[in-house]
Amino acid sequence: VVTLLPNSRESKPTIVGKTEVIKNTLQPDWTKTFFLDYELGTPVSILIKIFDEIRKGDNKEMGSAVFELGTILGAKGNTKAKELKR
Repeated sequence: VVTLLPNSRESKPTIVGKTEVIKNTLQPDWTKTFFLDYELGTPVSILIKIFDEIRKGDNKEMGSAVFELGTILGAKGNTKAKELKR
């Protein structure tokens, strides 16, 4: 689940979208693309949450990470890796 975090306390987080489910792997390769409006120099933070899909019952959260969008765009290949927090 990809969530856009608010810049101010008056705003609420906005869910941007969800990826497709990749079954039976601990190293999924997602292909879903998300589009966000971004103004250079304006801080934009996104929260990524990873879930294990459970057929019956609630999905199990495996971890999460927060990224600053500008650091992703400035990284080689526009990619950034982080360890998930539980």
